[in-house]
Amino acid sequence: MVYLLAGPKGTGKTQQMIEQANEAAKKCNGNVVFIKKTHRDTASVTFDIRTICMDDFPAITNIDEYIGFLYGMYSSNHDIEYVFIDGILKHADISLDNIPAFIDRLKQVSKECEVEFYVSISANKEELADVNTEGCKSFLLRQNDPTVHFTNGLSFYVTIRYKKQKGRSDNPAMYRRENV
Repeated sequence: MVYLLAGPKGTGKTQQMIEQANEAAKKCNGNVVFIKKTHRDTASVTFDIRTICMDDFPAITNIDEYIGFLYGMYSSNHDIEYVFIDGILKHADISLDNIPAFIDRLKQVSKECEVEFYVSISANKEELADVNTEGCKSFLLRQNDPTVHFTNGLSFYVTIRYKKQKGRSDNPAMYRRENV
């Protein structure tokens, strides 16, 4: 199964992905992999999760190489149950123009290897209209809206509060996000 988390930049997709990956690591018997573009924000990913930064693999420049990388990762470790890919549009040459083909190939990998993929995409619903969502579960995050909207009409509310960390200034960047 492929799960798509879409929304404009700044809607909390990365934090949602990290939280889901940490939960998956607690409940699964196999391994969890978290793929990001850079090493930034990887400290909050638990140590049980294998974190891969694509900046470390500059030779992967297109969809074929990226899919080959995923197959290679699985072939070296058949215990992988979950793969989280954060900010897919920043990886290789993946763009809104070719994301439908990438998602179709990812669904094929998921089916063949029995791996669940969670993919975050900085895009709105209209920009993803060409994506075949059969075999996917997708949900959208909206700017300034604490509701996660599933494409099947369901929704749930995420309440977020910010707690000031001890000894920190009044700078908003010094606040820690908490889901309630």
